[in-house]
Amino acid sequence: MTWKRLSVPSVRLWLAALLASALLGVWNAPAGAAEVTPEEIARKTADELLAEIRPNVALYRKDYGKLYRLAEDKLFPLVDFQRMSQYILGMHWRQATPEQRERFVKEFRDMLARTYSTAYLGLVEEEFVFLPSRPIGEDQVMVRMEVRRKGGAPPVPVNTFFYRNKEGAWKAYDVTIEGVSVVTNYRTVYGAKVKAEGLDALISMLSESNRKPVAEGKAATGANPR
Repeated sequence: MTWKRLSVPSVRLWLAALLASALLGVWNAPAGAAEVTPEEIARKTADELLAEIRPNVALYRKDYGKLYRLAEDKLFPLVDFQRMSQYILGMHWRQATPEQRERFVKEFRDMLARTYSTAYLGLVEEEFVFLPSRPIGEDQVMVRMEVRRKGGAPPVPVNTFFYRNKEGAWKAYDVTIEGVSVVTNYRTVYGAKVKAEGLDALISMLSESNRKPVAEGKAATGANPR
């Protein structure tokens, strides 16, 4: 099976885009008011966050803990990590014990927190352009965006996928970057690891990676098989 591995910069683009677009779930139109579009919500939120982060980049580089907390507080409540984990592990999720599922979700979530925390610092000068969203099914929406980089590089299309859960909240569960699915990417890499060594070995790998210090400018993606 051939597949296109997402590079660390691509994962960074995804996480920055996800932050900008996932936050649409914290906005609710008042009763009787016209519903605010996802593009309007995402753009407003991204502008507010960039206004906070840009003048404080040096501070955040000195204290990654602040960035971890930013991810925890602002981004992760709006991502359905259990659904992502279920899609990533596939049949291995169905075969896993409740304890293994819980451990995997936690370590995968922590890995993304570390990736996000170091990634956003390198993207604060990029331009995020939101395009019209597209419904992709009942209670599912694809939020479309381009990351426009400096130096004349071609824009990078980023599509974030949301569904409305039973409580009526929008939750993100996948992203495609230049047509490559983040969930599919991790499913391929992690599936090979589980097939070769077992699910506990994958969880241990993620746990070990999450305990290591993060060097400035690098992200602990856990995306490369060992």
